[in-house]
Formats: sequence, structure tokens, C-alpha cells
Amino acid sequence: MHRRRLQQKVALHPAPSQCLDDNGFANADMDPVPFRHRTWSWYDVGGFWVSEGFQIPILQTAGSLVANGLGPGMAMGAVVVGNVLAMIPCALTGYAGAATGLNYPVLNRSSWGLQGAKLAVAIRAVVAVFWYGIQISTGGSCVYRMLAAIWPSLPSRIPNRLPASSNTTSADLLCFFIFWILTLPFLYVPVSRLRWLFRAKVLIMPLGGLALFIWSVVVGRGFGPVFHQNTKITTGYSVGYVFFSSVNSVIGPEATFAVNMSDFCRYSKNPRHTLWAQAILMPVCLTLTAFLGVTMSSASVVIYDLQKPEWNPLNIVGISTKRIAPAYEKVAPGSPLSAGKSGLQAPSAHSIPGLLPRTVFRASLGNPELAATLLSSINRRLHDSRDNEDLEAFQAMRELPAAKTPVHGGAGADGMCAVSTGPSLLKKNLGLQQFQFSRYNGPSSSWAPFLLDYCEFNDRDEHPLPSRSSIRRVSADTSFLLKKYSGTQMRADEIDLLDQIERVVAPHGPNLVSLYFRIVHPSFPMLDKKVFLEKYERTHREFSPSCLGGVYLLALDWWNYDPVLSAQERPDANILEAYVRRGLNDVMPRPKLSTLQGGLLLLQHRPFGDDAWALSAQLVATMQELGVHLDCDGWRLPAWEKSLRKRLAWSIYILDKWMALIHGRPSHIVDELDWVVEPLVEEDFPETPADEDQEEGSGEIAAGRLTFQNFASLSQIVDEILRAFYSARATKTTRSYKTLLQVAKPIQIRLREWRRQLPDSLQPESTKARKQSAAGSLHLAYYAVEISLHRAIIHGLKGSTCDPSIISVCREAARERAIMSIDFVRSLRPEHIQAFWLFPSGMNFVYIGIFTALLYLTSRTVEEARFYHSYLSDYRWTLRVMSRTASFLEFAVQRLDMSLLHLDPLSPQDIVQNMHMQNPQSGNSNDGAIHGERGDQTKDMPPGYPSLPGTDASTVASDPQRQQGHVPLPAPTAIFDQQRFLAILDAAEMDALLPDQISPEAIALGDSLDFYGRNWNNPGETEMFSALDLSPS
Repeated sequence: MHRRRLQQKVALHPAPSQCLDDNGFANADMDPVPFRHRTWSWYDVGGFWVSEGFQIPILQTAGSLVANGLGPGMAMGAVVVGNVLAMIPCALTGYAGAATGLNYPVLNRSSWGLQGAKLAVAIRAVVAVFWYGIQISTGGSCVYRMLAAIWPSLPSRIPNRLPASSNTTSADLLCFFIFWILTLPFLYVPVSRLRWLFRAKVLIMPLGGLALFIWSVVVGRGFGPVFHQNTKITTGYSVGYVFFSSVNSVIGPEATFAVNMSDFCRYSKNPRHTLWAQAILMPVCLTLTAFLGVTMSSASVVIYDLQKPEWNPLNIVGISTKRIAPAYEKVAPGSPLSAGKSGLQAPSAHSIPGLLPRTVFRASLGNPELAATLLSSINRRLHDSRDNEDLEAFQAMRELPAAKTPVHGGAGADGMCAVSTGPSLLKKNLGLQQFQFSRYNGPSSSWAPFLLDYCEFNDRDEHPLPSRSSIRRVSADTSFLLKKYSGTQMRADEIDLLDQIERVVAPHGPNLVSLYFRIVHPSFPMLDKKVFLEKYERTHREFSPSCLGGVYLLALDWWNYDPVLSAQERPDANILEAYVRRGLNDVMPRPKLSTLQGGLLLLQHRPFGDDAWALSAQLVATMQELGVHLDCDGWRLPAWEKSLRKRLAWSIYILDKWMALIHGRPSHIVDELDWVVEPLVEEDFPETPADEDQEEGSGEIAAGRLTFQNFASLSQIVDEILRAFYSARATKTTRSYKTLLQVAKPIQIRLREWRRQLPDSLQPESTKARKQSAAGSLHLAYYAVEISLHRAIIHGLKGSTCDPSIISVCREAARERAIMSIDFVRSLRPEHIQAFWLFPSGMNFVYIGIFTALLYLTSRTVEEARFYHSYLSDYRWTLRVMSRTASFLEFAVQRLDMSLLHLDPLSPQDIVQNMHMQNPQSGNSNDGAIHGERGDQTKDMPPGYPSLPGTDASTVASDPQRQQGHVPLPAPTAIFDQQRFLAILDAAEMDALLPDQISPEAIALGDSLDFYGRNWNNPGETEMFSALDLSPS
């Protein structure tokens, strides 16, 4: 477990480029630096050259030229010429970096092309690594000299265990590792913050150099003999050859900065100031350092009585055993430390993202080896946050040579900062843009279509507005207002939240995405798989946090279906859910299609939370804000987005209707007024059976598509039932039973036709080996809709004194629905239970129990009550046994127990007695009916009416279980004769057979009394509120 946590901490997640389409050529480190991060002034650039100029190799340069035979004057001339020549490319590349905000790996592409640039970048990285080793070796020597000066006996106390052929000692090797370890913390300092190091060295290094210069002149009694010698070449070469060779030697140590300066100057405020600061300070600082080196070397002849000058400053310090140069001893280790960091580590680490932009990012902190292994969490905290919205930072890119570089400035059609010539599904999309969101302009808004006819639109169908917004026209009468994020911090916070989400699941994110598209997506296609995977292949940072986190959250339910994940510790779903909620709340004011997706995923995960209803209402409003409720077939949008909008529209429609049903609230979508989306067809689903995942446990694409389509059409029937029986107006209206049945008939017929047209592939028994079947969720929803209809009928007939045969037929139809529903739940197989179940499924299981309880509470005989009581108890036991296999079944058990707990003390006799007391005219009220004798209940029923099973007196007397009230559960009848039930409905429609035998007032009165005789419709009965009476007793 600890090893996995360590892996999560050190894992590096690719950061997306915010101005390029990725395609393997970009990431966040290669983006232009935003203006608010460009904080370097001219003196910071000058401090860079002060830091780089005061180095041991520069001190040795002029001295080595004198050693080759040049006189001091000619040697310093070669130094000046070499520094000026090196300054020109350094200043120009620094200017390019400051003007564009780009580093060398990107600028290099304008000359070498996308692929060719990798060779130059790789060479730079390798050379920098070698030079870094040389600088560490020099720094180790500095540490050795410093420690020897502080503790003179230290070298003698460290025995040498290395052979002479190694050209080093144990003490030198120890100091090498000491200095290398000391440099490690500096690897985490971002390049943009190196200016503080340079500013410190501007104060320290010149003081140290001045001290050495004074020491050399005073102790050496002048500039020494070196300054009096003439040019004398002893190697046989001409003076000119040696001079220009010396110039080349001077250029060599600084040549690497010709390709490194853009890595630093990209953080400069003013490109022109950067140019002049380098043009003046670079040659001046390097020349002064070289002059100091000649002075020290010349003084060494006098001070130490040497035969020839010593050109290595470390050897000069090492000769002394009296700590003659204490200032240099303290300052010297800082020289290779700074040089290694700024001149070698940073360029090499900048090169690695240029070579591997998809796998390495934010490695610009230093050594590439360490950048890939040290804790990336510290890396993220210390590194500059990237500004993803400051589009002005990229305007300078337009002036770059782009013969081989697919980079163009400005905001692209896909909402990114720049447009790549590579293929992408996100080109010209409307609802998933990176830095802006859309709002639908309704027909009565200020942006009326006749006004837009006079606007000029560009090739992206956009008309820019002065407020950094624009109008996007997608058809003659439909347009959207595109608004950019109002603050640069928004996207930064969003990226931070995405990183937190990724850390929760890392390194298992790709496995969870695979699980989602294997199991959830076939039956719940509210994402575009190709678009999602295209973005995910680049980086997790291109998503909305709620959408990405929602995918992870749902996939966790099938954690054990991945052989790699099943052996790992499961991520904390509660933390992930909290991040998803936070991300959804943050993005609601600036919604995109991903906002709808994130909300749907969250409600699918927790559909019955305290805020579920309010969130569903928000999603409906967001859908209308984005224009998803409109018919987009004729819009100028990519084909994939039009299909996605239709699937999202029907997903929200399903959500709205079923949330209204299971929460008992009004629907927010008025079909006749607000819904013009065409029904889903096969072409609206991009995946085909050929794309199906063959791994075991996966869902079927064709069956999943049909399931979603039929769920949408079933939701339209739910809307009819809600309006007819459960709306505020319907519950307020007093109906006769005749009107009730007339309203129910077309809905019942439509339900029957819906059930009849289901293909064989959606039948519960049509399952494939090692494949999950989502048909269970669809059939359960069908039974829930049937139950909702018959629940309204049974409840409406309560207290009615109409023809007993009518009530018997309606109750028999209801009884058949209850039996079939419970038998369906019993027949569920693991392939069904472990599949994806749409969000209302948990409450649909509850509905079956509630409906059976309704039939139990309206039973007319004790035997009938015992039958329903036994059936209800058996159903609750079935759910309890199954609840260990799925969370929605556990919810169903808990909710059903909560709803029916108060019924447990009541006996069937109590139920029947109360029924007859409230409605004396319904059925027989004699003692025999109350105590369990059957009575003559079917004398007025139509021929062929099936009696309750097991109610014969001899059967009851011969069965001990029946004597104790335990009625065996009957086998379901083959098919209930719906023609008899529909015939009753026909009679109601023809106003025959059904005389009104009860007034509306009687219906209202009879329906208002509860089990305890309280009339809740009479506000004058204050005794019902006695439990809430707060007055003093």
C-alpha cells in the first residue's frame, strides 16, 4: 500500500498545451509565458550574466591564453572579441524568447521543423548533462578547498582508498557527492524564480571578486610579472592562428547560451530592455572576470615564489595553508552551483519536454533524471501556475516564421489559444470550448435573427463584440452568445481541482476510463467516446472536473471487473464525490455540455441525495441555457456534436421525468411547449457493434443503444401519467371513477404497445455468455410505470360504490402487475444485477413494494389481506438477500423498510376492519369477511373472473400454514386477460355500464379519512396537530 502511495506521489501526469492541439508536439511547459508571469527586469537579465560570468572556467580562460604564448594585451583582446561574438546570438535568441514567451525547443522548430528540431534539442540536452557533471566535479573541488581551509587537518584524516590510476582521492570523491547533494534542493526552483538567485549573486560575487583582486594586487605588490611579458609562440603556429584559436576558446564556454537564453528571457517584461542588457553586461562581466583571472595568476608567482604562473584558482587557494584567501574559499562553491543550475540543468530539463511532451512535463526545474523521479506534488506546488486564459500573451506568436511550424496565434475555432493543423474532433465545436462558454439567444432576446442579418460573420460563424464576447450563429434563426472566462484564476483553480481528482485515482485513471466505456457507456451514451478519448490521450486537464470525476466515480462500482484493479486498494469514492460536487458548483455560472455530463454522472451515482431534486432542476435550466432542448439537425456544427446534443437532450428529459415521478414533484419540461428534439435514431449513436469491447463483463453496444432509446420513449409515457394523475392540478381535481378510467385507457394502450414492440434482444432472458445485460433496468422501469398507472386507479377507486365487477377487474389487473413485478425481480440473474442500472432503478424497486402495500391496505377480506401481506414479506426478503450485490438494492431495502415500518404492528384483520368502517358499501361487511370466511364475492363478476388462490375453506382447513395466515405464493398466471380490463375502459369511454353511484363529494370525504379516523381535509380538526402543539400545558 505504501509503495502504491509513493507511486501516486511521484507519478507525472502530462499537462496539456493551452495554445496548441497536442498531437505529440506540445504540453504546458512549451506554452508561451503569460504576461502576468513575465516578471524579469533588465537588471535581472544583467544579474544572470554577473552570475554566469563569475565562474572558475572564465577565471581560467585568459590565463590559459597567456600560457599558450599570447601576451596579456593580446590575450585580453581575444577575450573581448570572443565575448562580443558570443554576445550577438545570445542577445538575439534572448530577444526572441522575450518577444514570444517561448523556449528554445519551440523556437527551434521554425528552422528545423517539428521532427528535425528534436535532433538539435536532444544534442543540447546530452551536452548539458555532460557539462553538469563537469560543474559538479568543480563544485566538489571547491568544497574540498573550503573544508581544508577551515579544518587544515581534515585531508589527512580521510584515508585514500582509491588507486592512483583513478586520478582522484577518496576525499575528492566525498566532496563531489557532498556538493551534488547540496544542489538537489535547487532543482525545485522554477526558472522564473531564478532571478532571486541572480540578485543575490549580484551582491555576493562582485564583492568576492573585488576582495580577490585587492588581495592579488596588495599581496603581489602590483600586477606581477605576467603583465610585462610579450607574445611568444613556442608551438610553431603563427600568431594569427593562435589568436583566433584563442577567440574560439573564449566563445566555447558561452556558446551554449546561444541556444539557452530564450529559456530565461521568456520571463522578461520588455524584450528591448533584455536585448540591451545582454549586449552591454554580457561582454563587460565576462571580460572583467577574465582580467581578474590573469591578475590572480600573475600574483601567484610573487606570492608563492613559483617558477611559472598558476592558472587554476583552486590550486592557488590550495597552495596556501594560512587561509590567505578566505573570501574566495567561501564564495567559490557558489559559482558551480549557480552555473550548474542556470546554464546546464534548466536547459537540459527544458529539452526533455520538447522531446517527450506527452510523458514529461514541468521538468524545467533542473536535472532531467530527477525531474522524472522526484515528488511531483512538490513540483506542482513550487512551479508557477499557468495562465490559460490570457490570450494576449500569445499575440506575438503571429510574427514567428512558420514555414514548417503549424502554430498560429489567436483564439481558435475549438476555443483553444491556437489552432493546430492536425486533425481533431474538437474543431469548430460550440459546447466544449476551452476558454469560453455559450448561452442560447432566445427568439425574444435582444439578439433577434433580423438584427443578426446585418452582422458580418467570420469563417467560424462568429461576430466579435467589443466586450471580448462574440455571437455564434448556427442557423438562420438560432444564435449563441460566446463569453470568455471573466478571470484568469478560474481556469487555474479548475486545473488544480483536476489534478486533485487525478491524484485520488492515480495511477488507475486509464483503467477506470476503460471500465466506464465498457460497462456504463453502451447503455448511458451521454458522452462522445471518441472525443473523450482524444482529450484523455492528451491530458486529464482538458476536461471539466465534474465530468472527469463523474466518469471515475461511476467506474469505481465495477472496480473488480478489471483484473489489474481488483488486487489494488480502491480509491476513496467520498473524496472523489466531494471534488465532483465542487467542480460542478464552480462551473454552473459558465456552463458547457460537460456541465450537463458531470451533473448526469453525479445524479446517476447518488440520485436520492438531499440536493438531488434541486440539482436536476438546475440541469434542466442549464440544458435550456445551452440550447440543448432545441432541434439541432440543421445547425452548422460538427456531426458528432449534433448527435451528442440529441443524446444529452434525451438524457436530461429522462432525468426530468423520472425525478418528477420518484420525488413526487412537477416536471420542468412541458412537452407541448418546450420540447422539439427529434426521437433518437441509430445514426445518433456513433459506436457500432464492431466497436464493442470483447472483454468479459462488458456491455453490448446494440442492446445498450436500444435500451436507451426505449427508456426515452417510456419516459414520454411517464410524462402522460404525471400530468394525468400526479400533477398539482390533477390531484386537486375531483374525478368520478368513470372519468378516471377514461383518462387511464389511452395510457394503458400505449404501455401495452410499448411492451409489445420491444425487440427480442431486450428480453430479460436474452443474455450472452460473460456479457452484462442492461435490459433489467428497462423492464423494471416498465413495471414501475405500470404500477404508477394502476396505483392511481386503485387509489381513485377507493371509497367508490360503483359496480363491484368494475372494482374487481381493476383490482385483478393491479394484482397481476404486482405479481409479475415481484416475479420479475426474483428472476433477475447476476448478468442483470451486475450490469448498469439507470438512476431511478432503486426507487422502482421501492415502488413495487409500495404498490403491493397499497393492495394490502385496500383488501376487502382477511384472506386477500393475508395474501398480499405474505407476498409483500416475501418480496422484502428477496430484496434483503439481493441487497449485498448492488448499492441501489441496498437503498431499496432501506427506503422500503422506512416506508412500511409503521405497518408491522397491524394485522390483516385490522386492515379489513378499517376498510369496511371507512367504506361500508364496498363488499360484504359481515363478520365472516372480517374473520377470514370468503363470502360471496364473485356473484356479480363477469364470467371467467379468477378467484384468489387458496381461498377454499377445505383447503384452508387442511393446510397448517394457511391456518396460521401464511398463504403460499401462487404461480403467476400465464397472461392476464387485459381485454377484460380494456373492455371496462371502453365502457367508461362509451358512458355505458358505469352509472355514477357516488357523488364527487362522497369520494372526497371517503378518501380523506385515515386509519385512525382523522379527516385531514377538515382544517377545523385541531386534534390532529396535538403532537405539534407548542403552547404551554
